[in-house]
Order: sequence, then structure tokens, then C-alpha cells
Amino acid sequence: MIHFVFLYLKQRFEHSSSKHKKISTKISFPQFLDMTPFMASQKSSKASSNGSRINDNKYSLFAVVNHSGTIETGHYTAFVRQQENQWFKCDDALITKAAVDEVLNSEG
Repeated sequence: MIHFVFLYLKQRFEHSSSKHKKISTKISFPQFLDMTPFMASQKSSKASSNGSRINDNKYSLFAVVNHSGTIETGHYTAFVRQQENQWFKCDDALITKAAVDEVLNSEG
């Protein structure tokens, strides 16, 4: 079973009556996320169809969206994981291979 978790880390743009600006604070995010310590239930795994144990609380990063530019003008790109450890950078019609370090060090 595949679980999808969408994490909205923080608002990237500030809008107030006196100013509008892009927030460019660096946010670190992991390639793998284990939510077990944050679960209320003690149940951390269950049996799969072949008898092995799977952990329902572990997630893998599969995409990162980046914005470059300012609040008035800018450009969006994305990193997408196609298969295990196979990342691609999507920049309009240009799709190129990317390293996981490039993904994890991106602005997000």
C-alpha cells in the first residue's frame, strides 16, 4: 500500500497591508520520514500479503516544488522521483536527471 502525505511547511509569501514579499528562509526536509514517534497508537506495523512486516508510518519523499524569483515575477520548477533513487528536475518542457542531494538542498 502506498501512502501519500502532503506537507505544507510554511507560507512562502507574506501579504500584509504594508508589504508583500517572498519569504526565502531555508527549510530542511528529509528524504525519508518516520512518523511513528508522533502516532497516538502503538501499532507501528502490520503483516503484508507475503507475511513480512510493513511499517505504515514511514514515508518517502516523491516530489518537491520550487519557486525562483520574486513575489511579482518568478518561475516554478519541480523535482519528481520516478523510481527508487531516480530523480528528475522538471523545468517547463526541459526534464533532466537530478541527484538526490540537489533535491534535498533545493529551496522547497
